[in-house]
Amino acid sequence: PGKVKPAVTDAVAMYCDIVPTLVDMAGGSAPVVDGNSLYPVLKGETSDHREHAYLVHQADGYTQRAIRSKEYKLIWNPKQDNDYYLGVMMASKSGKTFAKAWREWQEQAETDPDAQTKIDRIVKHPEFELYNIKKDPWELDNLAGNPEYVPKVKEMHAQLQAEMEKLSDTFSTADPKDAKRAKKAKARPADRTKPTEKSEPSEPSE
Repeated sequence: PGKVKPAVTDAVAMYCDIVPTLVDMAGGSAPVVDGNSLYPVLKGETSDHREHAYLVHQADGYTQRAIRSKEYKLIWNPKQDNDYYLGVMMASKSGKTFAKAWREWQEQAETDPDAQTKIDRIVKHPEFELYNIKKDPWELDNLAGNPEYVPKVKEMHAQLQAEMEKLSDTFSTADPKDAKRAKKAKARPADRTKPTEKSEPSEPSE
């Protein structure tokens, strides 16, 4: 409190920067992790932090990677059989508000081509998507098919591939949440309680 004034910045950051930032603000030495302290940005000393952020989506059988700079975001959707799916929003039995809204859109799409177009835009992605996030923060205008932006797509695609190689990251449709659940289940102690043996019923006496 009192160290950081409210402000808005366009500095690019990642979740892994949070812990080093908090440690730095508390006066400690940041641990050796992937992140870097954002404290200089928060103090207004600079607006530069990272050249780009590396983004991963891998859930519910769909996989994509992305890279984001201050101005542009490139999303790479490898060719795959599954449509984009996000269980928390699209699960048919979810009671969450946005899941109910999604089902309403699906019902609307049965008779409304415009609604179907909007749904397709969410679930069906081209291999590359490029957005100018300063001019188009809602990511509605995909520039990847525009010849003018071919050099930018190639540049950011190369950066994205380099990040994947650096992190030994490969495309996979395996959901990390499933692996975590399996690991937790394996870590639980086995139930050693033996079922109570039932005695055989005695023969009725005559």
